[in-house]
Amino acid sequence: MDEIYDVVVVGGGAAGLAGAVALARSCRSVLVIDAGDPRNARAGQVHSFLTRDGTPPAEIYAVGRGEVTRYGGRVETGRVTALSRDGGRFRVQIGSRSVAARRLLVATGLRDELPEVPGLAARWGIDVLHCPYCHGWEVTGKRLGILATGPAAIQQALLFRQLSPHVTLLQHTSATPAGEQREHLDGLGIAVTEGEVEKVEADASGLTGVRLAGGRRVPLDAVIVAPYMVARAELLGPLGLKPAEARLGEHPMGTRIEADPTGATSVPGVWVAGNIADIQAHVMTAAASGLAAGAAINLDLVLADARHSAGAHRHRAEGSRPASAAHQLPVDIRMQADVVAFKATGRCGGGRCGGGPAGEQPPVQQDGRGGHEQHGAQRDQGNLPAWRVTAGNHPGAGRRIWRDRGEGGGDGGDRRQQGGGDACQDGDKPPQAGARPGRCRARMSPLRVRSLAGEVCDHCFSPVCSWFPCSSRSPG
Repeated sequence: MDEIYDVVVVGGGAAGLAGAVALARSCRSVLVIDAGDPRNARAGQVHSFLTRDGTPPAEIYAVGRGEVTRYGGRVETGRVTALSRDGGRFRVQIGSRSVAARRLLVATGLRDELPEVPGLAARWGIDVLHCPYCHGWEVTGKRLGILATGPAAIQQALLFRQLSPHVTLLQHTSATPAGEQREHLDGLGIAVTEGEVEKVEADASGLTGVRLAGGRRVPLDAVIVAPYMVARAELLGPLGLKPAEARLGEHPMGTRIEADPTGATSVPGVWVAGNIADIQAHVMTAAASGLAAGAAINLDLVLADARHSAGAHRHRAEGSRPASAAHQLPVDIRMQADVVAFKATGRCGGGRCGGGPAGEQPPVQQDGRGGHEQHGAQRDQGNLPAWRVTAGNHPGAGRRIWRDRGEGGGDGGDRRQQGGGDACQDGDKPPQAGARPGRCRARMSPLRVRSLAGEVCDHCFSPVCSWFPCSSRSPG
């Protein structure tokens, strides 16, 4: 059976967890998949996070995971290996296992690519730093070297000069400052040291300085660097989302997935939050973006559910589709059922059960009993349910069959709704009010999913059938 969630969140950092909390508190079924390698794993503490300043990153994430589960969400450690569209839903591959989601929130963050200087990466997040708001207070008054690899170094030098009078711009591979930039550096007493940095040096006490080409050594307590920040967006490629370049003026600073202020991307149903969308986001900013995305996703689902319910109400009012006993099922029942879904011709009233336009005949295969076996395009893509449409006037046509399973999984046997008669009353027209539907099997998931009403069938993942009540369980 497929696990079906309203939302799967990929990434369990501040953005992903904040979005998951907002969704779980809105009674959405949420699964968070966390690979356990946050960008700030090397940092000892998180700063500039109101009420949590100085807290280790791992502690913040542990508290966040607890908040998600407190409201009924699920958090799992694992690595998502593929994302794909599966009919009207999304398929999320987690190793050898896959789950389905109505919406996706991707908060996989970014990857810092550091200049290739020996010794630099080993001190990253300790005393090789990049952000004055994340790490600045901790190096107040110390000897700071700004490793220049582009124009961002000038801005970093000015920002860190606010924290310490001992700032040196290590020119390294960047151009010599000139004009107004040089005037600013000279005016603030920021020294400019020429020569390429060959090595970052450290001992047991920490970073001690850098060695320049030619052997000159510059004593330092910390090195400030601007990494190239690459969005962890490889999973989004198959969905049609490619990273765009983020620039400071004409200088590339990294890549990001473009999205609107709520995190909605150009691909319907896919949101992003945190550093994957904003390379300058701090932990608190990332959490705020996750909240905004979670709220937007919930609203999107609410509107989709409302459209579905309005359509179902309209059809009932028009008498164009019969009432189904499926609507009477309790929300949390665990069962496996054979559900009547199609009229005897194999076409739903609006022609949409097979995923094609109205009136289009889905692919069928003769089953040797006067009926047809309807597999549908979705069947070939994974362990999705098949359904059978019986045709003709044999005694089995037009009967609804439920096969109940209790909590213990025992088979309660068939309960056949008698009455006979083909569902199709007149060729391709929808069945008349009170007509017995044809016979179909669509297997419901045994999972407790709070809200499954949507614009696609919750059993077969096909676009909503205008005749069969696909959402057989009431939203909760």
